[in-house]
Amino acid sequence: MNKKYSRKGCLQTGVIAAAMASILSPANSNAEILISENLSLTGFVDMSAGSTDSDDPDVGTSEWYGLDQFELDFMYEYDPSLSARVDINWLSGDKVDLEQAFFTYSMGNGFSVTAGRFLSAVGWEAAEPVDMYQYSYATSVKYPGYHNGIGLSYDTEMFGLYGSLIDDIWAEDTVGDADELGYELQLTLTPVEGFTSKIQYSSMDKGAYDKELFNVWASYEIGSLLLAAEFDSYDGWGGPDVDGNGYLVMGNYGFTDNLGLTLRYSENDGDDYEASDFTISPGYVFTDNIAGLIEYKHTDYDEGGYDEDSIAVEFLFTF
Repeated sequence: MNKKYSRKGCLQTGVIAAAMASILSPANSNAEILISENLSLTGFVDMSAGSTDSDDPDVGTSEWYGLDQFELDFMYEYDPSLSARVDINWLSGDKVDLEQAFFTYSMGNGFSVTAGRFLSAVGWEAAEPVDMYQYSYATSVKYPGYHNGIGLSYDTEMFGLYGSLIDDIWAEDTVGDADELGYELQLTLTPVEGFTSKIQYSSMDKGAYDKELFNVWASYEIGSLLLAAEFDSYDGWGGPDVDGNGYLVMGNYGFTDNLGLTLRYSENDGDDYEASDFTISPGYVFTDNIAGLIEYKHTDYDEGGYDEDSIAVEFLFTF
């Protein structure tokens, strides 16, 4: 996954996440299928099974299994300063779409520009299962997705700056709407080895009101232990008067090169949604191309006082 647009912006260190991110990284030539001298291909298959049991009588118990996602990522390098990427994605429900398609031009001295359809830079938890430390997203998550636009970044060893002008931060379309433009701003701080922090702001003009998100997260890696925390404050989600905030804390420890464990707690306190969850997820890397994990998640919903328990098993195959 392109690290600039993997949200975290740095290689993950969890056993599953690190192995999968390393396998898929464009910098890892062993992970790529070379189609031609300049064109290469990577991808993954994501499969899962599980069940959910809720105290809410309208939800009850449900089970699922099957293929969740299949993705092909094509990367073309014209020269060291100019590259392009196109991701084709299949999701359960027989939905095939153009997930992202963009080019990046490095102008030198730390500056680069990206244009096309690409992933939002905002948020700690990644967009792809191969970059996640567990199966599910945190209860606190409210992240922008893929959008069309142009972004400019400046990177040094100690900090980075990023800004983009985009069509619609939370849109599902791939065409773009010039009537509702948005933008993102990001400051990255890497003052010492193992520590990364990102301060981010997204905003979009909805006409009658603005849709906004302030996000900050920090991670620290020491040996086999990774610690991370995130805070969100949002406004205009679902309407002009719908706001709230959320946070998460998580830890991942690698007992061996193959075995790891993730613990996570998150909360969301919003006008339209209040809940908290605790997640525990051991993971194992079987081979360079196959990894799996088990997740147990307990969620408390303030509205109605309902509890929900879910368990999932996930397998990932990369190429």
